[in-house]
Amino acid sequence: MKGEHPLFDFVFNLPTYVNLPYNSTVPNSPLPTARLEARVPQALKEIFQQAAHLEGVTLTDFVIMSVHQAAKQTIERHQSLTLTLEQSEAFLNALTNPPAPNAALETAFKRHRDAA
Repeated sequence: MKGEHPLFDFVFNLPTYVNLPYNSTVPNSPLPTARLEARVPQALKEIFQQAAHLEGVTLTDFVIMSVHQAAKQTIERHQSLTLTLEQSEAFLNALTNPPAPNAALETAFKRHRDAA
């Protein structure tokens, strides 16, 4: 997916900025900021505020940093494939020593060749 969308590299590599003035733009960004709102229970907001205070940032900056990090991790998790050593070896073996085509594959190949 990397590079498939014009904004992917920009968003995925976006540094985390804190203490941005409201309605500002991210430095060196081709895009203006956009408003994002969420309604959460008061108790959850208080937890967010406490965490923001402990980090020394505003609630808005804390939420932006946290959501940005979670989004990057989610994207990475869905775009990567981790194989065990056994799986890696089996995959490499299948690529370097493919099995001979079976009858169904031969038939499909012939049909494709005839159609082209």
